[in-house]
Amino acid sequence: MKTTVFILAAFLTGCITTAYHKSNEEYAHVFREFDMSETGESVHKGRDGGVQEIGGVTYHRLQFDNRLRGPERYLEILLPANPNAGARSGAAPVFLRESSELITSSIPCYLVLQTTAGRDLESFYAFFRLATGQESDPAETMKKQFQYSIDQSSRVSLVRLDFAMNYVYSTNAAHWQSMQSKRVSAVWIDSDAYNSPRLAIEWRERSKFLYGLRQFGYAGTVLADVVTSPVQLAGAILLLAAGPGAK
Repeated sequence: MKTTVFILAAFLTGCITTAYHKSNEEYAHVFREFDMSETGESVHKGRDGGVQEIGGVTYHRLQFDNRLRGPERYLEILLPANPNAGARSGAAPVFLRESSELITSSIPCYLVLQTTAGRDLESFYAFFRLATGQESDPAETMKKQFQYSIDQSSRVSLVRLDFAMNYVYSTNAAHWQSMQSKRVSAVWIDSDAYNSPRLAIEWRERSKFLYGLRQFGYAGTVLADVVTSPVQLAGAILLLAAGPGAK
């Protein structure tokens, strides 16, 4: 019993500070910058900016409208153009960033955005199973998995961005240099934490100034936890004493 009370004292007090910390994390989360109104999986058409050198690394530059809240905000996905054709992912990681520069390109690309977890993993495996050099029809994949018809173009890139996980996001992508050949030119499989510098989204819906002010609130929550800790602990002990059958 003494051991149980000690464990309760360690883990069930400090509730106010824990709740405040969670609130701060939610305020600073990059999700606040994204339009997350569509649940499940949604398909979005974008523009293929071609191959560009950025910071000494060559990337396929893809751009999408209306994924970020507010006007003139474009989500860009940078896929490293790795020369190792047999590799499943490039030596350089995939980058997601915000841009205010509109790409003027008639070549489309497509983003499958997942915002909530689903029971059907078929669409995930449709991307995950792709390999460089594999014969695969991108139009057939999009039609079968997402009931979406893509335009005929000289080349095409498909990206699946998974925001359904709690702590990390994942990116699966494939590029066909020629839609006519139906042969995959390159694939990428990547993941990272939401606060990674590789997810470079500006603070527009969030305020760094307000977030900084919120840090001073911890002094008050710690004091409140110290004052109320006997009450918190007493409540936990009462719940333990009542047992699992308590109403």
